[in-house]
Amino acid sequence: MIKTAIVSGTLISFGGMDWIILESEGNMTRLLAKESIGDMPFDEDNSNNWTNSSLRAYLNGEFLETLVANGADPNAFLQDTYSLIADDGLDDYGSSVDCVGLLSIDQYRKHRRIISNLDDWWWLITPYSVKSNGYPGAVRYVYSDGTLSSLNARARDIGVRPALTLKSDIITGRVDEKESC
Repeated sequence: MIKTAIVSGTLISFGGMDWIILESEGNMTRLLAKESIGDMPFDEDNSNNWTNSSLRAYLNGEFLETLVANGADPNAFLQDTYSLIADDGLDDYGSSVDCVGLLSIDQYRKHRRIISNLDDWWWLITPYSVKSNGYPGAVRYVYSDGTLSSLNARARDIGVRPALTLKSDIITGRVDEKESC
């Protein structure tokens, strides 16, 4: 158990990594990795639809297993719904329910004041637009200075800053049974 107060902007260590607490609602606390876990494509096949991206498969598979291997309680994770609404407002891709995801452009803007800049660029989950509108591969990302841009999903030089949701009782030390990942 981590045993700390849940305050936005607080750093915690979990699964061998440092995380920024973004917000807490009820028994759900949303976190963002303090640093990038490395550069990789959003999708090997250049799709900007998170639901079939290679990065989604990696984060919810090998990466999640690595967190657990590094001491993360597997019962601490909660599935969360990630909005896949494109930057232009088209909602063809709907949403995705995952244990590990990326911030949307709206979440990034909401929490920007507590999200530090990195020396690396990093992906957001938000497509620039959608395939039906002529943009099957463009995905939004954050520059090292915190500004936003977009690039093809197969780009290999963009960092990954995972987001996840934990049971708040894991952080505060309270015990409360909820459904986990």
